Amino acid sequence: IFILIVLKKMNTASFTSSDPHSRPLFDFSNIKPATVNHLKRVYMALTACTAVATAAVVLSLLSPVTSGLVALAPFLGLGLLYLLKSSHVNSDVQSSTRWLYLLGFGATTGLGVAPLVSYVYGYIDPSLPLTAFLLSTAVFASFTMSALTAPNFKYLALRGVLASGLSGLFFVGLFNIFFGFPGLFSLLLWGGLILFSLFVLYDTQRIVAKHELGDQDFLSHAADLFVDFAAIFRRILIILAKNNETRSKERSKNKRR
Repeated sequence: IFILIVLKKMNTASFTSSDPHSRPLFDFSNIKPATVNHLKRVYMALTACTAVATAAVVLSLLSPVTSGLVALAPFLGLGLLYLLKSSHVNSDVQSSTRWLYLLGFGATTGLGVAPLVSYVYGYIDPSLPLTAFLLSTAVFASFTMSALTAPNFKYLALRGVLASGLSGLFFVGLFNIFFGFPGLFSLLLWGGLILFSLFVLYDTQRIVAKHELGDQDFLSHAADLFVDFAAIFRRILIILAKNNETRSKERSKNKRR
């Protein structure tokens, strides 16, 4: 919502001053008006997808009917994402079918993260899921604004770093499955959080660059950003839960003394 408000103001703002000290905090003069309108559609679709994912999590917590879908959620989500990407439509008007692909992907992602949310909510601290969501939103918005105000698409240079980081996390995760070192799990959490935060920078500027080259598929672009947001949320929630459990164990030890 914050990003949408800023983008709305971008239509009426004109930043023509050459004095860097007189420029506003959020200087979007490097983004074309048509791209601003495209970004509005992207973030509106992203908001809708996130809302559906949140509803799926809540429904899963309240109703046992959805429990059977949880195991299938990752596969259904990948299938819907494939259908969305493979049915690319280069237009600012998208069909209801492609909207269903995006929203279905959001719903299956919500169902996939629901067991983690349910465990944290029921056994650790019921306030942590909301806290994680707010922190994830803050991280996502901060990196988004940084990407939109940065000149010359400089974050597109992160492509190689991000690809190497994903490969590294994959092999560390594979190694951790067989050996299970606690330090490796922490590395996966924090490394993944940093990596997907950087992906927000890269994907945001890539969306702007692709639109300026003629790509108007805002639903596909929204899906890319939703993947980043969901990955950030999952890792922040686990980090908060682990920290809470650590503090609880320390309190228990102090009481026994």
